[in-house]
Amino acid sequence: MLWRLNLLALPLLGGCLTMAEIDRAIDGPTTTEPDDTNPNGIILLDIKDKTVALTVGDKVDLKVEATYGDDSSTDVTGEVTWSIDDGEVVSVSQKGVLKGKNEGETDVVATLDGIESSPLTVAVTNVPLAELYVSYINIQDNGDGSASVDFIVTNGGSKKAQSFWVDLFVDPASTPSIGDMGIDYADAVLGAGDSASFHFDVATGSGTHQFYVLVDSTDDVEEANEDNNLEHTSASVAAAPPDLTVTSFSAYCDYNYDIHYDVTVENLGGATSESFKVAMFLDEYLVDVGDVGDETQTIYDLGAGEVIYLYFVLPAYCYYCDSWAFVDIEDDIDESNEFNNSYDSTVYVSW
Repeated sequence: MLWRLNLLALPLLGGCLTMAEIDRAIDGPTTTEPDDTNPNGIILLDIKDKTVALTVGDKVDLKVEATYGDDSSTDVTGEVTWSIDDGEVVSVSQKGVLKGKNEGETDVVATLDGIESSPLTVAVTNVPLAELYVSYINIQDNGDGSASVDFIVTNGGSKKAQSFWVDLFVDPASTPSIGDMGIDYADAVLGAGDSASFHFDVATGSGTHQFYVLVDSTDDVEEANEDNNLEHTSASVAAAPPDLTVTSFSAYCDYNYDIHYDVTVENLGGATSESFKVAMFLDEYLVDVGDVGDETQTIYDLGAGEVIYLYFVLPAYCYYCDSWAFVDIEDDIDESNEFNNSYDSTVYVSW
């Protein structure tokens, strides 16, 4: 009957109507919803635990963090809606209390304002087990061809993890696995629910490098999940700047009372040095940057690890000559070490 009434009203629209026009007349006009994207709306929802292992009856407090469009973040644990793939395995209260109910494995997801978190895998057993994983990792470029690696290992299980090894790998030939030994490592013990911080400084050279952390690398700890012990990230490391120094210095006096100096200059740094000057001083108590030498030679470049041999001749007017060779005397080069640029030696002159 309602359809008939609508149909009777169509002539009021006038003219011949197509079926699409009739549908629009019946359904009413449509409007395009404006784009009300809120820059401060939630863009990411994250359950802070990556994996959880429980025994039947155990409880764990989950934490959920929301990240907004302005890059701010806050704890929203009490506001989310929880969904569980298998409600027979675990339950989650509105406050985020996760409880193991029966043996098995399931995924838990938090939802808020239409945004879903990544699934949290939960394993429930009848026997207490440890659950080791890397919960945080950060690589800091030291600017000298080395990097500082900081990471946190967490035991998300319900059993203490007795002595186990944590290994760090940089640019391994293949993906690290159980039994491999890293370039650095540490021994650890971790109680149920506890975390431990680790710090390694490693020489990497410049470029982009691959960093791996392998937890329980010798497979000493029985875990609920053995597939999450490896964490990987990459980072760029800047080359070490030049480091100019005198690595050898020798002298002798000839019959004309001229002193002959053989000086070896080396770049111990990780980058090529541009033009710099090497000054030779015949007899000085102290020498510093900016002083004018008795003779100066210019080196136009010196690559990382390269060596150059210099030769100076100065007329002697002293019996005991406190002679100095000073690299980068005008301080033209920014070096990783500015305190190894000079070399002094006393030359005895026999008249």
